[in-house]
Amino acid sequence: MSKVLVLGGTRFFGKALVNNLLMDNNDVTIATRGITKDDYGNKVNRIILDREDRNSIENALKDKDFDAIYDNICYSPNSAKKLLEVIKGKTKKYIVISSAAIYDFSKDVKEEDYDFSKNTVQYGERNDFSYSEGKRQVESYIFKENSFEIIAVRFPVVLGEDDYTKRLYFYVDKILNGKPIKIDNMNGNLSFINSKEAGKFLKWVKDINFTGPINACSEGYITIKEIIEYIEEKSNVKALIKEDGEVSPYNEIPELTLNTDRAKNFGYEFQPLKGYIFKLLDGYIEEIKNQ
Repeated sequence: MSKVLVLGGTRFFGKALVNNLLMDNNDVTIATRGITKDDYGNKVNRIILDREDRNSIENALKDKDFDAIYDNICYSPNSAKKLLEVIKGKTKKYIVISSAAIYDFSKDVKEEDYDFSKNTVQYGERNDFSYSEGKRQVESYIFKENSFEIIAVRFPVVLGEDDYTKRLYFYVDKILNGKPIKIDNMNGNLSFINSKEAGKFLKWVKDINFTGPINACSEGYITIKEIIEYIEEKSNVKALIKEDGEVSPYNEIPELTLNTDRAKNFGYEFQPLKGYIFKLLDGYIEEIKNQ
């Protein structure tokens, strides 16, 4: 049994992570601001802290230590610095959620295609950077300024029934309701990961002997064209693709697929993307038809 702290464990893949840790009989503590309720009951320990306030972190973690700490909500180097300066000596491993957004758009992107060591750390808060640059700066800080075991998990877009961003749902909603969509590139291949597998992978990565970045995504990839054609076929409604339509999610990503050989070489097997994305679309179609 490991003692594990999770920052950001009350929704989406954070919940999947906590549930996987509990199923594996870990001693789990979740850290939140005390705003979002959870349904873990007495299965977890709870501490309240402000992720962006070092004094709050110090007070919450006083006299506490963990075998591993997960950080699902780190978006700036300042945020990383506030936490890591406190947890040095309090944990054996720090696992942070990074993003495929740090890469240039390309096919079969490997971890070494973005070299954090060449990026000078520029300290700042979340609002000082774009999402992608914030994640780059997080990686630069955690790996260049710290020496204990650290893993940065680089996820692509995460999908799931409980996806609060509703980005995939957007396509089903607009098509079935006859609303025009603007899409600049329908043919670029994209990687995704399911929230349940994201949680499973994060639990798994805790127990490998590794420091550095690691890609994680479902096996295979898909294009926006395939997604739209599937919705059209299942709903018998033709998508309205127009220049003056509402800009679609993922429109800023012309193409991005991740190479997961590093994770596979450690023994992880990813589930096929098309084994769940069409089922997810089916659920959205049924939901909208029943509204």
